[in-house]
Parts: sequence; C-alpha cells; structure tokens
Amino acid sequence: TAGAIVVRSRQPDGINEGSVNLELGTDGYARAQFEGGAQLSEDVAGRVALRFVRQDGYLQNDEPGQDDIGGYEVGAFRGALSWSPSIDTEATLSLGYENDNRDSGYPFLLRDSNAWQETPSFERKMGYATLNFRHDFGAVELYSVSSYLKYDIHNFTDNSDGYLFGAL
Repeated sequence: TAGAIVVRSRQPDGINEGSVNLELGTDGYARAQFEGGAQLSEDVAGRVALRFVRQDGYLQNDEPGQDDIGGYEVGAFRGALSWSPSIDTEATLSLGYENDNRDSGYPFLLRDSNAWQETPSFERKMGYATLNFRHDFGAVELYSVSSYLKYDIHNFTDNSDGYLFGAL
C-alpha cells in the first residue's frame, strides 16, 4: 500500500478573523501565538501567523556563570497575500522566517559533574518566499511556482567527553 499526507498552511481566504494564544508553564516555558486574516481590498486578501516559544534548560550546568543546558527559543513568522483580479487569474505570495536557538543537551550525563565552559548550542535561521501563479486560458491552464529558500545553520558541540566517558 502507499499513501501521502499533505500538510498545507492556511491560505488567505478573505475572512476577517484573528486569534491570540498565550501559555506559561514550569521551567520557564512560554508560548505566544497570533494568527489572523483579512480581506484587504476587493481582490487582495492576507493572512499572517507569528509564534514565539521558549523554555529553560533541563540539565544543570555546574560551571559557574553558565546557563543550564537544553533550553531553547524559537520565533517564527509566516505571511501570505493572495491577489485574484478575476476568476481566471490568481497569485499568492508567501513569506516566512524562523529563528531557532537552542542549547544541545548531550545524550549522556557525567558521573560527578555536568560542567561545560561553553554551553553546546544550535542556531538555525531560515527564510523563504514562494510565488504561486495560476491563469486559465480556456483550453490550457498555466500554473507556475517560484520559490527561494535560505538556511543559515551554526552548530557548536564538543563531544570529546562522550568518547572519553564512553570507554569507561
């Protein structure tokens, strides 16, 4: 058997609506989210979503002055504009950005101390733009997808202790 799961972000539909969601929890957990959409003119609709999530580390760092390990902060944005000048023509521009910063929790714990002079880290910045265009000529329909994606990833780890303590 075969199958597929298609996940699509909600597209601008001209319905004026919005929502806000806030959450707070233990260990510094916080999440804030906003999403909304609106009819901006007779033939233009827009939609936007913003999200921020953070949490403190889950592994105590015994090195003085260093943060606990395993915390994260993620901020993301997605916006889309849809232009429909006629029933035969439609264009949608989608833009998005994400900034993901987290401390890398190690897959092992040291026996007597969890001390790192510089906390292991992971940072990813991602941005994209996509333009979908459709026009029905009657006998033929043109559909075009143009896209741009940029990743910037920085990963800092020092796994030498893993090899050392794994041999014990």
